[in-house]
Amino acid sequence: AAVDNDKAVFMATAEDERSGVESVDFEYATAAAPATWVLISTDDDGAPYAAVWGAIFLADGQYQFRAIVTDAAGNTATLPSVPVTVDTTAPTAEIAPGSLEPQTSTGGVIFYTHDRKPLFGGLAADPVGAGALAGALASGVVGIDFLYAASSPKPDDWGDFSLISSDAGSSGFAAYNATGIPAAGMLEGDYYWAVRATDRAGNVSLLLTGTPADLDPDAAQRVVVDYSAPVVNVTALAQGASLTEGETVDVTWTLADTSPPDSVFFQYSLDNGATWLPSTPIEVPFTAGAPGTYSWTVPEVDEDETECLVRIIAIDMAGFALGLTDSTEGHYTA
Repeated sequence: AAVDNDKAVFMATAEDERSGVESVDFEYATAAAPATWVLISTDDDGAPYAAVWGAIFLADGQYQFRAIVTDAAGNTATLPSVPVTVDTTAPTAEIAPGSLEPQTSTGGVIFYTHDRKPLFGGLAADPVGAGALAGALASGVVGIDFLYAASSPKPDDWGDFSLISSDAGSSGFAAYNATGIPAAGMLEGDYYWAVRATDRAGNVSLLLTGTPADLDPDAAQRVVVDYSAPVVNVTALAQGASLTEGETVDVTWTLADTSPPDSVFFQYSLDNGATWLPSTPIEVPFTAGAPGTYSWTVPEVDEDETECLVRIIAIDMAGFALGLTDSTEGHYTA
């Protein structure tokens, strides 16, 4: 047995058909000295019989528990001892290296993915608590859970999370299933994904650390799931607008996306999209949630080049290239 309390619940059933039960003694011994029994308490108040620990606190480690029944005639019976591991220390859990690693472009804060099932691994251990008995062993990890929660409001309790899947070992990789996941797959959005370990004594790994308490960066990672291409609409330059060589016009656009980029790329074509100029697209800063604008100087053209296409290329943080979006046609005048 494994317990997560230094004053473990310890009860016994006893009866005597002749003279009746007089009392039950509850004792413990360390596994290192099984012959040295220590009296916890004596219960002579009748069934149910239970130990009262009083000022005794058990350090983490391995023990033997036993009960001795005495009847009214003075006869005694010693019940078989039970091995017990006291483990009051939480296991540790961390997201396995190589999975859900944040992008450096976000300062190492957010992991973006266009895959509903990115690699998501976990590692767990069950350390021995401070002050444990010499040579003590922890109860051991029995499972690791893979979970997710919406990022807003920011979760601060395991109850805020939903289960993705569980692994019965001390380490493993999530196998996505219908439990806790929408039937159509992980919905696009901003989440926290986390790993949680449980040991045999029932202790659960920590979600919060530090002062003030915040999500443990080893156990929880912010994840943005985005498997759709961004939607860009050019809102300036009406189709068929007349443009003059050398004039500066504002090309304006809107962009909708789950993981919008902080810049887009501008190009134009004078041969109906066969060739786009400049060959290296012009990078234009973009602020999510606001219209984007690029001041474009209309180039000089040959007499047979009378039409132009412009485009905005958007690659979101999850890595989707939109390619040709909304094209605006204009007529140059020489």
